[in-house]
Amino acid sequence: MTIGEKIKSLRIQKGITQARLASGCVTRNMISRIEAGIASPSLETLCHIAQKLGVPAGYFLSEQDDAFPFVKSEKMPPIRASFAKGDHARAERLLEALPGEDDETAFLLALCKLELGMEATVRGALQTAKRELTGALSAADRTHYPTDRVRLLAPLYLAIADNIQAPLLEFDQEKYVALLHDRSQFEFFRYVTQDYSEPFSDELLEKHAEARRLLRAKRDYDAYRLLSGIENDFASAGYHAYIMFSVYTDLEQCCKTLGDFEGAYRYSTKRMSLLEGFKS
Repeated sequence: MTIGEKIKSLRIQKGITQARLASGCVTRNMISRIEAGIASPSLETLCHIAQKLGVPAGYFLSEQDDAFPFVKSEKMPPIRASFAKGDHARAERLLEALPGEDDETAFLLALCKLELGMEATVRGALQTAKRELTGALSAADRTHYPTDRVRLLAPLYLAIADNIQAPLLEFDQEKYVALLHDRSQFEFFRYVTQDYSEPFSDELLEKHAEARRLLRAKRDYDAYRLLSGIENDFASAGYHAYIMFSVYTDLEQCCKTLGDFEGAYRYSTKRMSLLEGFKS
């Protein structure tokens, strides 16, 4: 493609008129002549056009017809820096603003969306979580880079986001254990699937697991005391939507078993209030 053909192709892709592209530098007629190959742009004009079209000026002087590699080389440093700092929201915005995609950008986008989806699940923004986690799985399908973490964790958190009252989990547990390197996330998987065969290193998870062991042993009063303590711990341990919802569910059931119907109503109200908040 000639310089003029590249300019015209990008301009049309971005829905920019010749007049808008020309503004502040040259006339619309000059843009038309450049696109038709009748005139050649000066370096100053070419830089102006490149800025308006969002590509490096070097793209127009190269033999390549695809602008994406040139844009990517310019945009990737801030994307990588944001990702390295854990600013997944900014990295996601920058990745989605790119004019194309390759293995690397799809891989980074999948990881960003996974982290944002898990964060949204934890804070109870379940609609946001579903959007991000579904997007993570979609991006993982578009890259040849290894995405085991995305393919294992996204369904786990997506199951909670889809139905926080009763997550339906269908995992190959042996594969999950073999591939997942993040111990804390494996513990959360065990917690969600109610595998209390071993103690949890996470204090909050272990307290709730012990409360459920007490419930299974019909020691409802002891379980109630422990669950009440967990409720008080939320202020210092940090908010987690699924854990909080599960604790309120167990407290409601404890109160019913103990004949404390006022308490059962109180915890039912708290549980339903959380459900209302999960609609964001």
